[in-house]
Amino acid sequence: MSLPSLEQRRDYFEQTRRQSKSVFLGPQASNDLPDAGRYLSMLDSAVLADFDGNTAYIPEDAKHNDNLVVAPVSFGASCHVSSDFFSHTARQITTVGRQMSEQLNINPPSESVPANIGETTGAFVGSINSLVPIDKQAGEFLMVRRRPFLIIRMIAGQQLAPAGIIAHELTHAIQQEDNPLFRITSQKSIDMAALRDELEAYHVGALVGRLIGTSKIDKRHAKKIQQFQDIQEAINLMRESFGIDPLDPYRPSPRLLRFMVDHLERVGCSKSTLLHCELNYEDLVDDLESEESDD
Repeated sequence: MSLPSLEQRRDYFEQTRRQSKSVFLGPQASNDLPDAGRYLSMLDSAVLADFDGNTAYIPEDAKHNDNLVVAPVSFGASCHVSSDFFSHTARQITTVGRQMSEQLNINPPSESVPANIGETTGAFVGSINSLVPIDKQAGEFLMVRRRPFLIIRMIAGQQLAPAGIIAHELTHAIQQEDNPLFRITSQKSIDMAALRDELEAYHVGALVGRLIGTSKIDKRHAKKIQQFQDIQEAINLMRESFGIDPLDPYRPSPRLLRFMVDHLERVGCSKSTLLHCELNYEDLVDDLESEESDD
């Protein structure tokens, strides 16, 4: 598979940024998304990655600031990210404290790291994460999330990645910046945190996808945006029917999960698409209901 030229990567990046910014600049986005300004700021300051073959690097003039580095790659191609990404943004350092950030930066990888982008279409936000043991015997670890990067898949015949998909991934970048440390006590704690983040990202992606429409979007993207909208509808129905946690509307309560799973099955949306991985929803809901009854 031939690698895209620098000009092709730059054009795809700029077209994608231009469309996404036009949505976030609109009055409807400001009404529906309280953090629209932060999304705009992230898009404004985003920079194109440097490349050596299929490995993405942080440009020299962006290594000491918080620019989101964007790496457009051919559809179906693998991608590596350089060990330069084994660092924290200023916002992450503010959250965890500079001293702890320095302690957590020991032993960075000596080589580039594969970006686990799988076979998904559109885009993917990742970071070079690591686990710091708290109590190995008890199975407690601290997950450390570092500087996020955005990989965009370049699909032949399309000039950009749709704004709804970019909004979904920017939400993940914001989550990684705002919550760089995550305490792991069990597999369920991982599932719950991942599900909560996916619910928020799908909701934002659906809001933006509706604003721009899907009439001219490649069918592979259109299917993903429809999933966004199915999940958004489930959250809205849940809010209207039962109300949700006012402190965190995406907290996966048993009632929200059961309602969402039933709704997604009715509209034909696979449950596994929600997390991009296998998750036993029934066991998770049963555990949560058991915890609530104990309280």
